[in-house]
Amino acid sequence: MSSNKAAIILVNWNDYETTKECVQSINNTVTQDVEIIVVDNESTNPQKFTNYDCHVVINSENRGFVGGCNDGIGKAIEIGVDFVCFLNNDTLFKNDFLSPLIGRVAKRSRLCRWYSQLRGHS
Repeated sequence: MSSNKAAIILVNWNDYETTKECVQSINNTVTQDVEIIVVDNESTNPQKFTNYDCHVVINSENRGFVGGCNDGIGKAIEIGVDFVCFLNNDTLFKNDFLSPLIGRVAKRSRLCRWYSQLRGHS
């Protein structure tokens, strides 16, 4: 793992605006070399993602969140990333969350797991 290139995978079903806000939030805060992958699970108009500055995987059937994540992993492998991060498509950020995580995980020589944690959420 020399490049520390990461992919963030978002799964969408007919929630274009929320997903767009999430993509914009990632692009505005993350300084890490990152590829954003949006997996569309049989939405009514998946072409809406063509201007989102991300990779798009369009499923012809709704494969659910886990199936969408698996399809996103396939795209991440195709792109050649070192790390994968799964996010809900309604996640927004105030600062870079990914670079500190990648920095810590990249220092580890064994398999690591990442866990997300909500703080101050009411």
